[in-house]
Amino acid sequence: MNILDQIVAKKRAKIESRKSNISIEALQESISAITPTNAFAKSIQVSIASKGVAIIAESKKASPSAGIISHDYDPAKIAQTYERLGASCISVLTEEDFFFGHHDDLIAVLEKINIPVLRKDFVIDPWQIFESKTLGADCILLIASILSDHQIHEFAELSNAIGLEYLIEVHDEAELLRVSDIPHALIGVNNRNLKDFSVNLDTTLRIREKLDPAQLLISESGIKSKEDIAYLMHHGVNTFLIGESFMRDSSLLAAITND
Repeated sequence: MNILDQIVAKKRAKIESRKSNISIEALQESISAITPTNAFAKSIQVSIASKGVAIIAESKKASPSAGIISHDYDPAKIAQTYERLGASCISVLTEEDFFFGHHDDLIAVLEKINIPVLRKDFVIDPWQIFESKTLGADCILLIASILSDHQIHEFAELSNAIGLEYLIEVHDEAELLRVSDIPHALIGVNNRNLKDFSVNLDTTLRIREKLDPAQLLISESGIKSKEDIAYLMHHGVNTFLIGESFMRDSSLLAAITND
């Protein structure tokens, strides 16, 4: 069983446990009036128009590949720093067993910042989509490699229905083809192979070639320097989700957004 399989298995058990405390019907009833503002995508587009680049800065305590990144982890403080330094949006890792996150981290961040927030987790059940909406997330992550075609379409339709944006993450051309007919999707390209953790920035460029130039594409993972940003921007990519590098040195974010 590879690491991705392990994460999904743990997540499935966690969800079943949480369902025993609050039902999907209760979550549905607690959802506030639907206000689909598309704030997440709009914030990215505004940043691209004004700066030529948009950054989704990620707050996370740990990862399977890097181990503990922050021993004194304060997601709200980190997100405030990201916002001050010019991030367009914030991503908050809420997976508990491998990234040491928690849904309370998302709540804490939402209370302190004024830019849109992505809840980054491993969504495998509609229950999580309703939960994300009740917590206040603007956008959720849907990972193509852990979902069937039916699930991807079902989850996208459900998100649309409750006014929640979604970033669909792909790793290769085959996964992109599976989601090419889903409207309103933001496409994220994970440069890291979650099965063996190898990284290749050219993964983004291969996917970029298959997309309409007007389609918003977000390059994720393995971006460590201004040189990496420059390389990808030279090939037409202008939106990036960066976590570990900013967690270790937030000045890199300032250098990118103020260049």
